[in-house]
Amino acid sequence: MSRLTELVGTTAQPFRFLVEEGKVAEFARAVQATDPLFHDAAAAADAGLSGVLAAPTFSTASAHWSGPASSPALGLDLKRVLAGGGEWEYLSPVVAGDELEVVTTVESVLEKQGSRGPMAVIRVRTDFARDGEIVQRYTSNIIQFGAVDEESSA
Repeated sequence: MSRLTELVGTTAQPFRFLVEEGKVAEFARAVQATDPLFHDAAAAADAGLSGVLAAPTFSTASAHWSGPASSPALGLDLKRVLAGGGEWEYLSPVVAGDELEVVTTVESVLEKQGSRGPMAVIRVRTDFARDGEIVQRYTSNIIQFGAVDEESSA
C-alpha cells in the first residue's frame, strides 16, 4: 500500500469561505452571467433570495484559499499533476453574505500503469456547507504522473 492509498478517508483542514457581494459581481462578469439575480440586490430580493445569487461555479474561487491538489497532506509534486475532471452537485442556492464551511475528503486512490509510466488517480470530494447543511459538492479527480512513493513526491 502506498502513502497515497493510506490517505483514503482523510479530511483536509476545514476552512470558512465568505461569499462577498463584490466578488460575486466580479465572478458573474468574468463568466458573462448577465441575469440580474447575479448583480442586482433588488432583483434577488424579488426572487426571494437573501442576497445576490452566486454563479453556480463561484465556489471554485475558494480553491485559491486551499486547493485540494496543493494540500500538504497529499504531498503531490505539482509539476506532475493534471486535473482529471470533476462534477458539481447543487443542493441549495449560494448568495452573497453566506459563510460556507469547506471540507475536502480523499475518497479513493487508484494507482495504475499508464502508457507513460505509473500514475495515481486521486478522487476528492469537497463539500460546501452553510449552517451545517451541504449546499454544494464538487467531486474531482487529480492525476499525478510518475511514481507515487515517498521519495518521488517530496
